Amino acid sequence: MTVSIVVRAIETDAERERKFYLSEIAFSTNPSPENVTFWQNYVTTLPNYRPEQIRAAFKGDLQVGGCDIYERVMHMGEARLATGCIGSVNTDPEQRHQGIASALMRDAIAYAREKRYAFLMLDGIPKFYYRFGYTDIFDATMQDVDRLAILAQQPSSYTIREATIEDAQSILDLYKEQQYSYTASFTRTLEIQQHALQNRMANTAHLLACDASGKVHGFLSLGKEADIHASELLADDWQATLALLQYHAKQFAENDAPATLRYLLPDNHPITYQLIEHLQIPDTSNVGGPNTFGSVLSQSYHHRHTGWMARIIDLPAVVEGTLPEWQARWRRSLAHWSGVLRFVIDGEPFALIIDGTQISIGEPVEQRGHILHFSQQAFTQLLFGYRPITWFLQENETKVSPDALAALSILFPINHTFITRSDYF
Repeated sequence: MTVSIVVRAIETDAERERKFYLSEIAFSTNPSPENVTFWQNYVTTLPNYRPEQIRAAFKGDLQVGGCDIYERVMHMGEARLATGCIGSVNTDPEQRHQGIASALMRDAIAYAREKRYAFLMLDGIPKFYYRFGYTDIFDATMQDVDRLAILAQQPSSYTIREATIEDAQSILDLYKEQQYSYTASFTRTLEIQQHALQNRMANTAHLLACDASGKVHGFLSLGKEADIHASELLADDWQATLALLQYHAKQFAENDAPATLRYLLPDNHPITYQLIEHLQIPDTSNVGGPNTFGSVLSQSYHHRHTGWMARIIDLPAVVEGTLPEWQARWRRSLAHWSGVLRFVIDGEPFALIIDGTQISIGEPVEQRGHILHFSQQAFTQLLFGYRPITWFLQENETKVSPDALAALSILFPINHTFITRSDYF
């Protein structure tokens, strides 16, 4: 007899411990009881933690898998969108290929609809989540920086020290300044930042770049053992960036030093522009043509239906929540056009009414405006700027007037999503 799979919130301490044990053996390369305890404490002491956010799957009395659903407020410019962030999806190794992960996904969607989240987001394995309506929204870009180009610079005027809990506000200010302009940043409070400092991994250093007066201008998260890959880099000026990079570059023995150091930064990040502006390879005598080498090498990783993905849960909540950003984009463009853009997203309609300099949401009246049909997954990518509007129109063989196309290009720009390491879940 087939035993049905039931997914629900954890109810006992034993269920909670079992869930974090299954997560540890699923995701750790070196599972240990200490890690189980660490992550259980980390999650259950998060500000605004609720036990219902930890979901577990059961076959009869046997707990066979689980996941976490964190509730966050996602930024999209001026928009604020309630988002469920799914992490640690796991299955008991002895119970795989029995539909447990699928049951967890169906439960997550039902849970998100109950909470009226605009989106669900996750960082997913290949070829699985797409079947549940998720689609790619962000591909990680790494900046590989020539180590000798860093060391060739004059020493920064700033000093480096380890962060303490008292530095939480300074780090939070840097996060807000650097991340809030990107889609998929999240509202972060002082309590959240303090929690991150108090509960950091033992093998991670949080470093600050400070000026002569002691004011914090930069932050670097770095493994305490020599590691070419920094977890996170924030800085509000070049001297802070330089101080942190020089510290990183000096963590290696010269006979075993890497050629490059790696930072998770998009190509349009202010720090990336700083790196390109200031760094230069000191010796180019043994390199090829000038267009095939550099002090900064950008690498983006594209894998269809893999990695950072999102799914619309409540289209009206998405549209209502995004309206302030659409209005801001239109206002900044100084555009002046009147018309109606009628959208149909997998059969669900809404309309954007543009009247000169004003935008509002209206009823999609028949025979008015341009009709734009999108799948839920295509519209999700459009919202996150993953593809240009022209790509989707071409794919759908949709024709619009030049004025409407110009309006759509303003409302749906590309390349505005970035998920920094401290926002992973």
